[in-house]
Amino acid sequence: MLLATVHYEILPSDAGSFTGEGGWHQLDGEVRLGFTDAPEIFISWGNKPLQYSVEIRSASFFYAGCLSSLQMSAHPYWQSLIGHQLNIAHMDSGHQILSLSAVSGEVFLSSQYGDGTFQGDCIRVSQRTQI
Repeated sequence: MLLATVHYEILPSDAGSFTGEGGWHQLDGEVRLGFTDAPEIFISWGNKPLQYSVEIRSASFFYAGCLSSLQMSAHPYWQSLIGHQLNIAHMDSGHQILSLSAVSGEVFLSSQYGDGTFQGDCIRVSQRTQI
């Protein structure tokens, strides 16, 4: 799958800065990945295999109209992955950390709160596995 675009689908509570200062940022909504050679996917917190695990779906996790789309393809976290073959893998059995990697870099999505505890009802985006 060649990554073409990255959008954060955000709730009003997510509106603000996604600069990544501090090495990460988080959202309560979902991450939407678009590909040149495959259907888009949505990544957010869900309930499989544990409550508040990182899940991947072919459709939005949220009701139509409740999210705003924010283009993130040019953000430093994502920019190096655009145009490359993307590998997607959970790093643990509880699906708390999802690795999105290419030959050019790696981004991690986890269900962590601001204090670093796991099983959060949010998605943390980072270029490191442990914060």
